[in-house]
Amino acid sequence: MRAEYINAFVDPAVIVIEKALKVDAIVGKITKGFSPSMEATYSVAIGVKGDLSGVVIVVFSNETARNVSNNMLNKSTHSLLSQEDKETLSELTNMIVGNAAGKLYELGLKESLTPPAVVAGTQSSFSTLDMSESIVVPINTKLGVIYINIFLKDKRSI
Repeated sequence: MRAEYINAFVDPAVIVIEKALKVDAIVGKITKGFSPSMEATYSVAIGVKGDLSGVVIVVFSNETARNVSNNMLNKSTHSLLSQEDKETLSELTNMIVGNAAGKLYELGLKESLTPPAVVAGTQSSFSTLDMSESIVVPINTKLGVIYINIFLKDKRSI
């Protein structure tokens, strides 16, 4: 995948996380493969259709998911995530991917997005995806690491 397409996700992710969570967001080492945090997680998947096709999955460890949701909802709880918490994670993911779609549009790509879907569990939840083709962007915050997994293929080069 072209670096400018990856950067179309990285830049908005940092901006959205910093504004929505009011914390510093530092990009870690971008790798190929799958997120090391896909065990015991909450993942939010958004499908991408258009010139690029695939899915973007934002992965939160249980602790990070709770911290992010507590931060956004201005609450403090240590319980399992409620439906409201899951919707909060979905909204954060939607803001990241929606802003990335705008960046891709600026690069001349036309994309449409599916509504976010929250999946609780392990990487087996995504067993139909070729994890080796994923680009993983870790975003480090004081709330925990948020992993952005980008599984996109350029349909124009097929």
